[in-house]
Amino acid sequence: MFARLLPPHTEKVLDGTHHQFGTDGENVEVQVVMRRIAAGSTEEDQFLILATSGLDPEKTTALYEQPWEIETMFAALKSRGYRLEQTHLTEPDRIQRLIGLLALASAWTYLVGQR
Repeated sequence: MFARLLPPHTEKVLDGTHHQFGTDGENVEVQVVMRRIAAGSTEEDQFLILATSGLDPEKTTALYEQPWEIETMFAALKSRGYRLEQTHLTEPDRIQRLIGLLALASAWTYLVGQR
């Protein structure tokens, strides 16, 4: 409900400290960061809600995005278009060259997509 009030691509740190139970049952104080990713008549509302403890909540979403970009690239390399696993290469030198080439292709398509 609170996140729906945010304009798209903006974030808000909820006021105050909130509590969440850890895996060991211990009560942990966290700050909640909300980001509205997409909204509109053509897109379904999408939100990112993160609970952080010990990190600057203003930097939380930026830290979250870094590994996500890498995971997205690996998913594209493996099964979403580049199909790395279908090459059946076994020689380390060839695999290394292919991954280097695919990383360059992935970076290029990312840059083209941003334009």
